[in-house]
Amino acid sequence: MRRMMMIPVFVTALLVVGACGSSTPAANKADVEAVVASVTNGSSISRSHATCIAEAAVPKLTPKGLKESKKKASDLSKLSKADQKVIFDSFSSCVTVAQLTPAIAKEFQSGAGQVAAKSEKCYVDALTSHYKSSGDLMRAAVNDSSKFASALSKCVSPDAIRESLIQAMTSGGALTQAQATCAADKILSEVSVSDLEQAGSASKLPADIQSKIEAAAAGCAASS
Repeated sequence: MRRMMMIPVFVTALLVVGACGSSTPAANKADVEAVVASVTNGSSISRSHATCIAEAAVPKLTPKGLKESKKKASDLSKLSKADQKVIFDSFSSCVTVAQLTPAIAKEFQSGAGQVAAKSEKCYVDALTSHYKSSGDLMRAAVNDSSKFASALSKCVSPDAIRESLIQAMTSGGALTQAQATCAADKILSEVSVSDLEQAGSASKLPADIQSKIEAAAAGCAASS
């Protein structure tokens, strides 16, 4: 489920004991497996977490919602509010906000293998103060990604943003590593980290930031 948030916010932490109790209605095994595959596609969520979410959600989704949720690149923003609620409630029953934090921190740090303890605490404090449940967190990530990113922008280091910019500009061979590094440094000298983080979560970059990125990329490409 790639659109559960601007980046995948699934975790490898252990399930809450008893989160998926026997009260959960029986679900079609094939449907559960399809949703598990969707949830884990492109993410670091454990199979046990994904199974918990799928088993809780599948029996309650509408046929249309289930069809979308089974896609490997499903888009939660396309679901009805009722089906979104089913998904978000399933997250709340299977994982806590604190358990989601390590994966969120990793993604906001440009996929860093390890996030410094001080930085991770910043994420924990920011998320737990904003969201009472992981379902609320997911709802914000899907339906108000700019506000979600804003809540975490203070935790993102300039180095992480720089690395993210370099990765984006070298993807597909658009720029060389040296050219992308040059452009990233120029962009960070003109645009604040918080503005870049918020812009990155929007469906379309603000014109002024887009212009600065394009100018930096063009200038560095031409000079090398």
